Amino acid sequence: MSQNNSKEIITQLLHFNDKIHKGNLIIEVNEKLKWQFYFRLGRLSWVTGGQNSKERLKRNINLYCPEVQRIELKHILLYHKNQREEEILVSLQRKNLIDRSKLTELMKNVAIEILFDIFQLDNDEKFVQNLSCERVPEEPEDKIALLLPLLDIKYIVQSAKKAWHEWQKSGLSHYSPNLYPVVKQPTLLRKHIITETQKQIISLADGTKTIRTLALKINSDIISVTRSIDPLIHSGRMEFFTFPHLRKVDVSNNHKNSNHQKLASLTLREKQPLVACVDDSEMICMTMKRIISNLNYRFMSIQEPIQVIATLLKNKPDFIFLDLLMPVINGYELCSQLRRTPSFRDTPIVILTGKNGLVDRMRAKVVGSTDFLSKPVEKNQVIGMLEKYLTVGDGNE
Repeated sequence: MSQNNSKEIITQLLHFNDKIHKGNLIIEVNEKLKWQFYFRLGRLSWVTGGQNSKERLKRNINLYCPEVQRIELKHILLYHKNQREEEILVSLQRKNLIDRSKLTELMKNVAIEILFDIFQLDNDEKFVQNLSCERVPEEPEDKIALLLPLLDIKYIVQSAKKAWHEWQKSGLSHYSPNLYPVVKQPTLLRKHIITETQKQIISLADGTKTIRTLALKINSDIISVTRSIDPLIHSGRMEFFTFPHLRKVDVSNNHKNSNHQKLASLTLREKQPLVACVDDSEMICMTMKRIISNLNYRFMSIQEPIQVIATLLKNKPDFIFLDLLMPVINGYELCSQLRRTPSFRDTPIVILTGKNGLVDRMRAKVVGSTDFLSKPVEKNQVIGMLEKYLTVGDGNE
């Protein structure tokens, strides 16, 4: 992107800074890299896009709404996986998990980060030729958009330009704050004197956190964090990845490194989502275990209906397959009880049943089920449900 292209983008954005203007602005490099700015009444309503939208939203919720517990945020993002980002924010607002002033600041920061990323493309010639900027008419009235604060696009542009100029002055324009640092040679790092900031970064740089996330974790700024990482990159002790990349553990014959490897393996395993199957049929549980374990998810089965609530509360699974017909309590009643429990308010719950009628499906929805799966269970259908409602890997917390 040339300087003229940057100016053109700013011109296009500021064009909407009028009460009579509304619509969308799409900035696109290719099919996989594009951003969309939504305007209403001459103000910015929301902006989304880029390669790390989930990480960006999650990090900003943690920043501006720290009272949302980690496990609760995880369930919110899992349950709303197929919803737009602005719908998730409205959901947090409706649940009184974020007030309007914090929501406004969150939205400003997201917009500034995105515009910063677009400005940074100035340094990459391969993107320049493919960059396009297009205004499109406003879509039909969006009720969700009406519930969000409106932002001053002039303020967003000025703040993004300031952040980008500071990044350039620091000599970091060749780095993106959205990169994932990974420790490359842990044994070599331990042999050298490093700063306290570097020690903090090294302990967290497992390949699942961006520079922006690391800065938030250690209560620092992205320039300081990147400057601390820079010498480690040049010395070959750390490396950057564009996408999440799990850190490899040193392989050695000695017992100490062997224990480190086992611990790393266990930690990685613990990060995988836990899927529960509540069904009094041992055969169904065995079938589900085989399917789910092959996907590298953790699995647990509960065959005693009386113990269901207590066992689920103890283990807090990320996804629940729930049998409809069980002794003592049926799936409808159990699902309804789970939805009244804060820990499972947003957990994906898929009803398992041999019944497949419209009335059963409607009743399942009424009690709060996420979806409906017919028996006998088929591998592809189970996988489809997990892919639809469950996010693999949650290392950005």
